[in-house]
Amino acid sequence: MKQKHFIDSHKGVTFIAVLLMMAWFNQWQNPTAWVYLALHGTYGILWILKGQIFPDAQWEQVLLQYRLAEAQLIQARRAFNDTRIKAPISGTITAKRVDVGTMVNPGTIVCELVDVSKLKVLLDVAERDIFSIRVGTPVEITSDVVPGKTFRGQVTAIAPKASDAHTFPVEITITPPYSELKAGMFVRVRFLALARLVGLVIPRDAIIGSLQHARVYVVETTTNTASERIIRCGAERNGSVIVLDGLSAGEQVIVTGNNVVTDGARVVRRSQQESQ
Repeated sequence: MKQKHFIDSHKGVTFIAVLLMMAWFNQWQNPTAWVYLALHGTYGILWILKGQIFPDAQWEQVLLQYRLAEAQLIQARRAFNDTRIKAPISGTITAKRVDVGTMVNPGTIVCELVDVSKLKVLLDVAERDIFSIRVGTPVEITSDVVPGKTFRGQVTAIAPKASDAHTFPVEITITPPYSELKAGMFVRVRFLALARLVGLVIPRDAIIGSLQHARVYVVETTTNTASERIIRCGAERNGSVIVLDGLSAGEQVIVTGNNVVTDGARVVRRSQQESQ
């Protein structure tokens, strides 16, 4: 007896076997038993009918054709979806690079899209001012096209590295409403944080080295000697620098001749030299 006949016989008697068990255990009122009979019992009958209607070879051929048709359908859907170009953002098309019917390849630019729901200003900030601004710094924006109108915004991104021109690219997002402004316009930006320097301020000439690794010489009044001090700097403007840490108000720093002063050297003030 072939294995196929054994499987067909096993599935075919499922319906009868379930009925006999329902009668033996008196489960005619049990809905679970009826559900099991409907699922598994009818499946066995359908299995036998399938074997009678579609012989094995014919059934395999039908199954193969079904799978080929399914694969062709999937491929057709993909090809249809590739005919639609979807933009990653919503916006307004400002330029078309291709015409209808033009053959394109992956990576071909077909249009230029502008998201006018959020306007940004891109500018370069000098390295002497970059320490005065940070993400979230408020700004005022004006344009010659809209005289007398001031727009608001804030810094949303600052480049971590300077360009070859020693400037830092900065991105500013304009706060709505800004219906008078259009993409591509020139504007003027005023950083509110740069309005004036507030805090402990010293001349830039008093600092030795860069602002990132700043050192100054402080005059020790008790011994009249120079003491090297490492400080942390803030904003710089018009020859003055804010000291964030390392100095206290009232301390005297050496401005002239600090490039030849050493730590612990005796300090001679200009007034003392003139009197001598």
